[in-house]
Amino acid sequence: MTAKFSIIIPDYNNSDLFLNILYGYAKQSYDNDQFEVMLIDNNFNCKNLVNCYHQYKDKFYSSIFFRAKFKSSFSLNLVRNIGVNTANNESTVFSDSGCIISPDFLFDINKSN
Repeated sequence: MTAKFSIIIPDYNNSDLFLNILYGYAKQSYDNDQFEVMLIDNNFNCKNLVNCYHQYKDKFYSSIFFRAKFKSSFSLNLVRNIGVNTANNESTVFSDSGCIISPDFLFDINKSN
């Protein structure tokens, strides 16, 4: 069985790091119609993140969410919860903007289930 994944990636002014992780998802051996990438910014005004999104929006399904900056010490969890509540697929993967993933990342996760 092939799982469909929603990948949730929170961010706070690290748009330069997004290019690395989006590149990794663009190179997945897993079918690109079987996952969505959700970029969620916890600052609301990062225009560089929009540029990252536009560079990869045709490689796989992706969405971008901007939130006003949360003042809570639990802001990372709040941002992740936005992703979970919006996700469209049966499995959720959390990632960070600074991660560099292998081309078989999603394939290996699916195989282990």
